[in-house]
Amino acid sequence: MQLFVFWKNRIILIILFLFLKPILANGWETIIATGNAPLRENLVETQQEAVKNALMNAIKTTVNIISPYVPNSVYKNIFEVIKTYSLLEEERDEDSYHVQIEVEINWENLAKRLDSLGIIETNQGEKILLFFLLPEGIDFKTPLLSFWQRFFLLFNFLPIFKENLYKEQVSDYTFQKGIPFLLNFILETKPNEIEGWHLNFNVELIYTIYHETIYKESIEKFTHESDIETLIRTALKYTQDIAYNLAQRLSLWLENHKKREITYFEIIFKDISDYNEIFTLWEKIEKISGIRIYLKEVSAKKTIYTGRYEGTMSELINQLGGLGLVIKGIRGNTIYLSQGG
Repeated sequence: MQLFVFWKNRIILIILFLFLKPILANGWETIIATGNAPLRENLVETQQEAVKNALMNAIKTTVNIISPYVPNSVYKNIFEVIKTYSLLEEERDEDSYHVQIEVEINWENLAKRLDSLGIIETNQGEKILLFFLLPEGIDFKTPLLSFWQRFFLLFNFLPIFKENLYKEQVSDYTFQKGIPFLLNFILETKPNEIEGWHLNFNVELIYTIYHETIYKESIEKFTHESDIETLIRTALKYTQDIAYNLAQRLSLWLENHKKREITYFEIIFKDISDYNEIFTLWEKIEKISGIRIYLKEVSAKKTIYTGRYEGTMSELINQLGGLGLVIKGIRGNTIYLSQGG
C-alpha cells in the first residue's frame, strides 16, 4: 500500500525512474507506468480503467521527452500506439485500484500521430548513429542512451548504437554504413572543491551527407548534489532541457528538408550472372528510405533499374554505398554499380 502512495505523490521521481531503470528484454522500447481507478462493484471494469489510465500515463511520459505541452488529442484511440502491455503489479485499497504495467509502444504509429497533429515534423525511418563520450566510473550511459533512443524514435528515426567506437572513427563509420544522421553527445564532470559537481554538455546533431550541423549546443551547469544517483538524475534533467530545444530545431530542419528536390535515376549493373540476383538487388535497394525503383531492362550484358528518390543524387549515392555497393561511375543521372566483394 505504501508503495502506491509513494507513486501517487511523487510523479516526477517516477518519470526519472523510467529512464534510470535497467534495460529489459525489450530494451528501451518499453515503458513502465502506473494507473489508478476508483473502485466499482464490477472489479473487471475497474481494472480495465486503471490499465487504460496507466497506458495514457506511459504515452504522456514518452511524449514529454520532446514537448511538455501536448494536446489531449494525442491520447485518443490510445491502443493504436500500443503494441502490447503486461501487468506487473496490482493492488486495491478501500476506494482505489492501482496497477503497474510494462508497455511496448508502436513508435512508428506514435510518430505518425505527432506528425499528423502538427506537433513535430518526422523523419522517414532513416538511421541515426548515437555517439557518447561520458565520464568513466559513473553509469551515465544507461539512462542517457535510453533517453536519446526514445527521443529519436518519436521522430521516426532508427537509432543505432555501437559499443567501443572512438571519436576519430565516427565519420568513417557513418560513411561506410550509409548512416545519414549523427548525434554527438559529450558529457564532462568535474568535482568542485566545494561539495558539488561541474557538468559540461556538448551536443551536436549532424546531417552526415553534407556535413551539415542541424543543432549544436554547449552548456555548463553546477550542482550541489554529491551522491551519484542524484548526479545522474541531474544530468538527465539538463539533458531533457537540451532535448526540448533540439526537438524544435530538428522539426524545422526536417520540414525544410522534405521540400528538397526529387532525383530521377537509372542504375546499371554489368556484373550480374545469376537471375535471382536481379531481384535480390532490387529488394536490397528498395529498402532505402524515400526510393521507388523498377526493373527496366535485363540482357546478357547488363541489368538496368530506374526510379525516383526523394533527395539529391549525392544523397542517393551515399545510400547506395551504405548498402555495400561499389560506385563504378556516374554520368548525369545514370549510376554504374558493382556488387563489390
